[in-house]
Formats: sequence, C-alpha cells, structure tokens
Amino acid sequence: VVCQGNVASNVKSFNTNSPFVLGTVPEIGNQDWQTKGGLVSGESFEIWGLYFGSEAPNVTVGGVDAPLISHGEVACNTPGYPSSADDFTFDPNVGCFKTVVYVPEGSGVDLPLIVFAGNQASNPDNTDFEFLSYLPPVITTPSGLGISAVNPTLGGNVVSLVGTNFGPNGTVAFGAAGLSCGEPIVWDHELITCVVPPGEGSSNLVSVTTGGVQSDVN
Repeated sequence: VVCQGNVASNVKSFNTNSPFVLGTVPEIGNQDWQTKGGLVSGESFEIWGLYFGSEAPNVTVGGVDAPLISHGEVACNTPGYPSSADDFTFDPNVGCFKTVVYVPEGSGVDLPLIVFAGNQASNPDNTDFEFLSYLPPVITTPSGLGISAVNPTLGGNVVSLVGTNFGPNGTVAFGAAGLSCGEPIVWDHELITCVVPPGEGSSNLVSVTTGGVQSDVN
C-alpha cells in the first residue's frame, strides 16, 4: 500500500521466499524424544534456516505447536551451525535465522517439522533434520485388581500401568484379541489408570499404543 496524504493506493500482494530449513542442532531425526515434551523434560533443539523473518515463526511438529525459546538473525557460518548447512552456498546478502524451540508434547514417528512465516511454510524433505520421532511407550509396573485378581468376564476392575512415554493419549489393549481398556480414568505420560474390559481367558497380556506405536506386552 502506498499512502499520499490521507489517500491510500489499491493493495497489491506479492510473494516472498518460503522458509527453508538448513538443519537442526541436534539433528532431530537421529534420536528419539520423550513424549512429555520439552516444557517438562527440558529437551529442545535449534532450527537454522533462511527466510524465517524478523518476527518469530510458528513451528510445528506433526501439527503440534513447538513452544518458542528464542529467535533471531545470525551469520550463516556462526559457530555451532548445523553440519548440513555445509551443503549450501549462501548469498552474502541473505542472512540466516536461528529459532530455538522446546520439543512439543506428542507421540508417533516421522512427524514433519514445519516452519511457518506469515502464510508461507517450509517443505520438509530431509529425514535427518525435518522429521521427529518420539520414544516408544514402555510399561514398567502393571498393578491393581485388574492385574492381581481373577477378573469377572464382565470386566470392571481397575488396572494401573506405570511406565514411560505413554504419550498424550492412546489405547490400552488386553489379550490376543486386543480388547480395549475402558475410558481411561487417568492418562499421563508415565501413568495410566483404566477399567478392565469384558472378556475371557487367562494370563492375558496388556499393551499400550500411542501415536501408532505399541509397547512390548506385559
């Protein structure tokens, strides 16, 4: 928009370069992350790239917002830059940006990292630093009447599962038929409490699935 006095011109839109991710520190695709997220675990990573803009961009992992720690423009060869940036030759007139975020709460594998600047978004295509995977769920201690007692075929006893990386949500299954536990009473990254479903059989094993990833059976 061009203004002269109190009179404005018509509006013309134009395209700027979309955000481009040069790499992350550490490379997020080369390790698995805790499902409870960095606000609890302290896990974070740096995103280095081009055309992020002076305003802090919005960063998502698998569609979930990654909490922002810091954002700013840096020289592309600033010490500590990602090794993947060595694959690029930079226009000296274009600065790089470094955005630091906490890992968001989540679950699953190969979730895309996307940087949004205005109405434009980066296009994830590198499995080393543009896709993030969470650790699989692990049951360490099953307990409660649903575990220690003989359950009626109508179900109804409560079972508690202590472990790690249960994710923000998911399912609990019993036995070879994979009968689902009733609506969870508690679902936390390290504790699940739910009601044993109706079923039959003995020595039925229990498993947790979150983000499409199943724990070992117990």
